Amino acid sequence: MYEKFHKERNSPKILVPKPPEVEHTANYGVVKVHDYLSLNDLLNKIKPIVSEKPKHMELLDIGPNYGQHFGFILYRTSINKVKHLKIMGNYFLK
Repeated sequence: MYEKFHKERNSPKILVPKPPEVEHTANYGVVKVHDYLSLNDLLNKIKPIVSEKPKHMELLDIGPNYGQHFGFILYRTSINKVKHLKIMGNYFLK
């Protein structure tokens, strides 16, 4: 498509670089797991961050530069037992 446009408009030719070569993945063989921590075991060993409203992971007060810029965050909440639950508004849409 570019070639057709180039010929019609008589625009300067652009050099299109070659795509990088595909690197093959390494094979490390079979990895045997000897010990592990379940998610509940891990959660019992760390201090939770409690907040009235959920915070983005980048805004959490953790680490030397504050915030967690990669990985996972577990958000949990609990609600009282009710017969009917009505969710109103678009809290997540701003």
